[in-house]
Amino acid sequence: MKRIDLTGLYSVQAKIGRLRWQKIASPALYVMAGEIADTVHDTLEARIKNPTGKVAKGLTVYDFQYKKGGVQTKIGFLGYHTDEKGRQVPNGIIAAVLESGRSDQAGRDKTHFFSDAVRMSKDRAMAMAVEKMEQKIEQYIGD
Repeated sequence: MKRIDLTGLYSVQAKIGRLRWQKIASPALYVMAGEIADTVHDTLEARIKNPTGKVAKGLTVYDFQYKKGGVQTKIGFLGYHTDEKGRQVPNGIIAAVLESGRSDQAGRDKTHFFSDAVRMSKDRAMAMAVEKMEQKIEQYIGD
């Protein structure tokens, strides 16, 4: 599904100096990813009256990877759904079809729940992450 990239974090890390970087940044990043995931879930529930199987329940935030001066994570769907023929279909594929449609679907059948949710929640999630990071920095400076 979507990948979230944050770059330029080395400058922030340099400003923090000797403070423990992952203990400050990780909680903030999880708050941000959690907010986006919550919005994706709510958008899926609102736009699709009966989400197929447990697609919405399979929404998860994967572990963060620190690479090339940035942080990467994915928000995706875990688990499987049993279709009417008894086949196991990954929830990620079902979500992709709901997001972008199938090749034989008209454009009106696409929901774009994921990309719209990310776009709607990005600014709010960033503000929440900055607030959390400031709280953690104050916590370490105050000690």
